[in-house]
Amino acid sequence: IPQTLALLMSPHQIDLREVLAVCALRGTTPTDMVALGVQPERMSTHVGMSDVVAARVDQLADAAAAVLVAWGHAVAPREGVLVHA
Repeated sequence: IPQTLALLMSPHQIDLREVLAVCALRGTTPTDMVALGVQPERMSTHVGMSDVVAARVDQLADAAAAVLVAWGHAVAPREGVLVHA
């Protein structure tokens, strides 16, 4: 994944390339990385998650927790946060 710093109009425009570029500038680029995501049904400007993305949030959180556990990190649900059962 190429590391780039782009001119952003909003902090919501940051993508993985910018994250990696900032890591490189700070000297904190991880040696192991996993990217998890959800394919949106459509790309449009609106507030909130689409039904397609909202329906996959629990699965995405479970997948992220599984990666962290596999890397030896303790993972526990936060109090007051809904968790997929």
